[in-house]
Amino acid sequence: MSTPTLRIVWLVGGGARHFGAIIVPDGAAPETLPLLMYTHGGDGGVSVDDIGIVTLALGELSPRFVYVIPSFRSEPLRHAGRSWVSEGPSGHWDYDVDDALALANVAFETTPEARPDAIHIVGGSRGAGVALLAGARDPRVERIVAFFGPTDFFDDWIRVVAWKTALDGPWDLTGLVHLDSTVVQPLVRGTLSTSEARLALVRRSAVLFADDLPTVQVHHGTADFVVPVSQAESLMRTMAALGRTAPDFEAFIYEGGGHDFLSLVGAIPRAVEFIAEALQPKGDP
Repeated sequence: MSTPTLRIVWLVGGGARHFGAIIVPDGAAPETLPLLMYTHGGDGGVSVDDIGIVTLALGELSPRFVYVIPSFRSEPLRHAGRSWVSEGPSGHWDYDVDDALALANVAFETTPEARPDAIHIVGGSRGAGVALLAGARDPRVERIVAFFGPTDFFDDWIRVVAWKTALDGPWDLTGLVHLDSTVVQPLVRGTLSTSEARLALVRRSAVLFADDLPTVQVHHGTADFVVPVSQAESLMRTMAALGRTAPDFEAFIYEGGGHDFLSLVGAIPRAVEFIAEALQPKGDP
């Protein structure tokens, strides 16, 4: 099997330069490969090698996709001992979406092998929230696999997090320093109104835009102490109320599963089967 081509690219958005990676299998005909984006978790940036969990899971299907890996504002993209840091202040979930979709635009413009105007996303934790919000905002997003991500910033868990942060300051939880500095503390000081704070949370809550979501598969464990399973359950209730069921919406809850892909037994084969549907020609079942 030939080695795929890796490109580190940059684009300008919001007056700042952002980096991302595009990986293209060699030898593909024009407009034959679906675009599959990986949106990462955590605050520490992303390595190109992180896509390995996706390609390893896909196995023999892996050469049939173009891969896109965005880095988020103020965070590094790493590869082979080098690092490219995206500029601008952090913008957890909200601006993350803008930058991810902008990178998809670059991929479409510069990758003739990619099928035009369809985006598929696999995201974990923070990246799962980004994936869902991207699906609500951009009709080109057709298929999302979301592992243990936030969906509802009005959930009781978020209320407790905000209350504890206001009293004691942020701790080591992805996005919390950003939310503390841009929402919690300004609200406490009176420099941010309640309506402005609510809008900031609305923009990060995919559950409020559930009717606009594309086909989605959710995976979450009951023993997740980073992003509690209540986040998945909120989306599940909303989708059920909308009458959205399989195959349009699937959710799998794993008893004892934690904040780790490998702790969700059976999740990876389910996700592979779900993503493989992107390989079907348009209009085919």
